[in-house]
Amino acid sequence: VGGAVMMNAGSATKWIGSYLVKARVVDFEGRVRDLPREEIRFEYRSSGLKDVVITHATFRFPDVPASVTQERLGAYSDYRRRTQDRSSYS
Repeated sequence: VGGAVMMNAGSATKWIGSYLVKARVVDFEGRVRDLPREEIRFEYRSSGLKDVVITHATFRFPDVPASVTQERLGAYSDYRRRTQDRSSYS
């Protein structure tokens, strides 16, 4: 999860940084800080966090019925199959 936050992992039109409430980070001097989302500079495939390790992350996701989530996951999977070249995968 820390890596996903660090690189602002996402798919299609959603990114993990949009759902982050706060992250606990430890710097290389051993200092622990809790950073609210507003203090993290999320961009495409980046959180802007440098020289820290993310040890905890708190998220708030929308309350969506499981059937809607399954439908969206299916649509994302179908989209990836149609648009990404998989011939180089073993």
